[in-house]
Amino acid sequence: MSEQNNAVTTDSKVKSSIPSNRGSWYYPSQDQFNKTTQKKGYNFTKEELDVALKIHNAVNEQTWIKIMKKEQKFLDLCTEQKLIRFVGLPTKLSPKAFLLNLLGYSRPFDRHDWYIDRCGNTIKYVIDYYDGKNDSNAPVSIFIDARPQISYNNLKDILKVWYIQLCKFF
Repeated sequence: MSEQNNAVTTDSKVKSSIPSNRGSWYYPSQDQFNKTTQKKGYNFTKEELDVALKIHNAVNEQTWIKIMKKEQKFLDLCTEQKLIRFVGLPTKLSPKAFLLNLLGYSRPFDRHDWYIDRCGNTIKYVIDYYDGKNDSNAPVSIFIDARPQISYNNLKDILKVWYIQLCKFF
């Protein structure tokens, strides 16, 4: 099969650029995606399903890029972060989204919790997906708010990074 934009088709699944413990993360096949969306109450035509799946995969790629931007400060500790798993929580608001909603901001249309392996430490990222501003008449605009959950492992890694930076300074 041929490579296009780092995507290789395998068993109707598309290989992503997101590393996992088994090599690379694979996106669902069109049939798997269709079954999942039907369970959520959506019914797409084949053409709509093609577009929705492409948007889904592109948004996941952008989510990984956002997570990796947050992970840059940990490069002294780990350079091989990998996606372990994720959980979709479309009806559950994150604490941040809940507070913003109380202040009058829009609710996210979806939430995911992504668990990454930072060289042996499991770090949970909370991701809220919002309808984005559509100033340029683009067909789709999504704002991705990705941030690590405050946890013992993350705080421990932050302290390690501060220590490494302090040692480099002196």
